[in-house]
Amino acid sequence: EIGKGELLAVSGRTGCGKSTLLQHLNGLLRPSAGRVLLRGEDIHSSPQRLREARRRIGLVFQYPERQFFNSRIEQELAFAPRQAGMPRQEAEDNSRQVMGWLGLDYERLRRRSPYELSGAEKRRLAIACVLVMKPAILLLDEPGAGLDEENKREVLATIRRLREEQGLTVVMVSHDLPGIINLAGRIVLLQEGRLYWQGETQQLLEQPQLWRKLGLPLPPLWELAAELKKKEAKFAPAGLSAAALLAEIDRCFRPPPDS
Repeated sequence: EIGKGELLAVSGRTGCGKSTLLQHLNGLLRPSAGRVLLRGEDIHSSPQRLREARRRIGLVFQYPERQFFNSRIEQELAFAPRQAGMPRQEAEDNSRQVMGWLGLDYERLRRRSPYELSGAEKRRLAIACVLVMKPAILLLDEPGAGLDEENKREVLATIRRLREEQGLTVVMVSHDLPGIINLAGRIVLLQEGRLYWQGETQQLLEQPQLWRKLGLPLPPLWELAAELKKKEAKFAPAGLSAAALLAEIDRCFRPPPDS
């Protein structure tokens, strides 16, 4: 179950079924068993419900180049609205608005090719091409893939801001748990196509043995915290952020003022 306005992360080793799960959520794939329910209704119960689900649930693929097929950015943004019968002016207004949300200048970029953009700009444009239809739910497949650390942080910060400002429900797939632990309130772990574990991010960070069992890398700072906690009883990590963790380390191990 995914709650309205939630930011849920889905993780696990390569090949565990993360991308396949996303493609089931917006109806690109049809389950051979079980159902996908949107507001209590099976999205495959009728062609009308499937169309509604695809309007309400937008999917951004892992590699934006595979999502683009128009020669100009304005055409790329207008493609889905045009197919849905949206009036031209409304589609253009939506395009201008969502580009602004993502820090892209519509007027400056509209006549350029999507392939001329940087990697991070392509990722933001791919998100804009989905948001132009004003979905309620945004599915993101490895939004930081192929980006350097700075651009990855920038894209993840944009996703956080969009969720907070626009009230989106976000489901984000990533095998890079260190990059999403400060973003998601809840995490689902898959193993071999099955749900292996789900819970709050804090709970996962307190179980380093679970990470190791699945072969996932524990964020280095939390690796340090886990080792310190074994040896120093008064050490009790109180926050998820690196800043909070560093502050706790400093508080516990700083020499007394009179020493």
